[in-house]
Amino acid sequence: MMNTSSLYGSAFWWNFHLVFGVIIFLAVVFLVVWAIKFMKEKELKDWTLWLAVIGIIGVLLTAGWGWKGMRSMMGGTYGGKAYNWESMMNDLNDDDVSGLATSDQWKSYMLDKMQEHMGITK
Repeated sequence: MMNTSSLYGSAFWWNFHLVFGVIIFLAVVFLVVWAIKFMKEKELKDWTLWLAVIGIIGVLLTAGWGWKGMRSMMGGTYGGKAYNWESMMNDLNDDDVSGLATSDQWKSYMLDKMQEHMGITK
């Protein structure tokens, strides 16, 4: 399993960072709504201003965490250790898997490959 169960897991910080991006998006939506005069002008301006300020500050403060999380998820790291995914896939492509007929055989095969390339225990 990927290391996402702690606060240092990649998905947590990436999603935390995205929450502030959504807040900025909401601020833009409220500004558009204001442009078509859906709410009282003063009230909508106040909401838009506060959401934009909170969103921008939040995104700036969590940018490092968001970048680390994205890089961890997309950059091929597992538990802080880099792996050569290309060589693992080439190894998998070279294997003859025609004898694997059941899901248990596939599971065993994949767990063996993960152990071999990533050090994951069964």
